[in-house]
Amino acid sequence: MLDCGSGLLIPLAARGAGLGFYVAGSAATAFAVSVFNIIQVSFRQTLCPDALLGRMNATMRFVLWGSGPLGALLGGALGTDFGLRPTMWITAVGQVLPFTWIAISPLARGADLSATGPATPAPTP
Repeated sequence: MLDCGSGLLIPLAARGAGLGFYVAGSAATAFAVSVFNIIQVSFRQTLCPDALLGRMNATMRFVLWGSGPLGALLGGALGTDFGLRPTMWITAVGQVLPFTWIAISPLARGADLSATGPATPAPTP
C-alpha cells in the first residue's frame, strides 16, 4: 500500500522544493519494495516443497528480473511517444493496479493460504 501512494509522488517532482516529491517517493518506494521482497520470498518458500525450492526460485527470478528489460523498452517507447512526465504518470498508475487486484482478492479478507500447504508432495530423487 505504501508503494502505491509513493509512486504517485514521483511525477510531481519539479525544480527546487518540488524535488522533495521525487526524494520522498523514491525513498518510500525503495522501502516498500524491500519489505515486499522479504514477504513474498518467505511466503513462496513456505508453500513450496523443499526439493523444488531451487527450481521455483530460478523460475521466479527469470520472470521477475527478465521482465525488467521489456519494461525499459516499453518505458522508452512511451517516453518517446508521449513525453517523460506522462510516462511517469502511466507508470505511477500502473503501480496502483496490482494493489487494487490484491485489495479485491481473498487475501484482503484474511484468507489463510498457508493452511492449504503444497499442492503435491515433493518428488523423491
